[in-house]
Order: sequence, then structure tokens, then C-alpha cells
Amino acid sequence: MLCSSFSCSMISIVVGILLCQQARAETQGAFGPQVEAPKWTLPGPSDTQELPPKVRIGIRLTSFKKVIIRDPGDQVSSHFVPVEPLSHTLRARLNQTNHFFLGEWHVEAIPTKWVKKTGRYEIKLVMHRRFGAFGQLEENIGFINLQGTLDLQKDNVYALIGTARKRLRDKFGNPYLDIVAGFQPPKADIALPGLPKKLPQSALDKPVPPPVDYSGELIRGRF
Repeated sequence: MLCSSFSCSMISIVVGILLCQQARAETQGAFGPQVEAPKWTLPGPSDTQELPPKVRIGIRLTSFKKVIIRDPGDQVSSHFVPVEPLSHTLRARLNQTNHFFLGEWHVEAIPTKWVKKTGRYEIKLVMHRRFGAFGQLEENIGFINLQGTLDLQKDNVYALIGTARKRLRDKFGNPYLDIVAGFQPPKADIALPGLPKKLPQSALDKPVPPPVDYSGELIRGRF
């Protein structure tokens, strides 16, 4: 009697295994073979979208400080002398307003014209001076208009070939800020009507000259 009970148990186990195998086969037949979950990988260079166009704009800012001089005859005179300039290369999106924070200055770059066919590009650089412990206060002190031709470099980034210079003054007529913006073309191409198709890196590293009416000593910088 014991043997018959053991045999029945074994038969039940075997029948259960067969039924499970049959159910698995039917499931694979209905829904297809089971596959492992895909392993995600970073997209390659060919899978990424084209980078948005940007433009490089060289800029140099030279602010002034007031110096008071007292001579032996107790005569007091004041002068405004330039401090060390701040040079930087802005990398802005071509068709959008951009904001840059350079030390105590907030530069707002507003594109005003872009002719894709000819590569003509114009932009307005609005200058704000920042105050407060965290620069939370700002004062609009003026702007400069810059125009030129876009020169394609690499990675869909252009260089703006063209220069502009301007001196901003306070309400009393004293010099406040000298702005030099843009890049100059190579000397060999200045007299030509067109600009070179590819601007060498040495030309981008060369700073533009100071304003014509600049009377102070300018410490040369590089973009």
C-alpha cells in the first residue's frame, strides 16, 4: 500500500513537469520567443543631431578709475586712467539673445540681422554694470553695434569678422568704459573686397586696436 502511494506521488510530479513544459511551449508560440532586455549605449557621432550654429565674438573691456593728484601748491586735480582690460571670446547662439557675465559686467548680445546667403551678421552688445554683494543690481551704461561677415570654423561655429570700437562716458563726460569687439581679417586680405573662406587661428588670437580717440595707456590683451 505504501509503494502504491509513492508511485502515485511520482506520477503526479512527472505529470506536473510535463504540463509546465507544455504551457511554456504554448506561451512562446503565441507571443514569440523570449528575448533579453536591450542594453542602452551612448549614441555615436553619426546618431547625434547637428549642433546648433554659434558665433565667436571677441571682446575687450577697459574700465577707468579716478585718480586725484595734489601738487606741492595744494592744487588738486583729477584724472581718469584705464585699468587692466578684461578680454574674452563670447560664444553666442546665432539667432537668439545671449547673456554673458564677465566680472562686474553683464553683456547682453542681441542679434539684429542675419543674411544667410551672404553671411552678413549684425549684433548689438548692451552693457550693464553689476552692483551688490552678488551682482543682483544692474545699471545700463550703453551699447555698441557690431557688424561683419560670418566665417565658418568647425563644429558649426562661426567667427564674426568685423570690428567695432566705442568709448562710453558718464553723465559728466568722463571716460567710463572702452569697448573693442570683433575680429580683424588677416592683413593680406584687408584690401580685398571679400573675406577669406577660412580664417587662420592666428588672426583670431590677435586683438583689435584701441579706439581712435584713446588717450590712456592700454595694456594689450589676447582674446
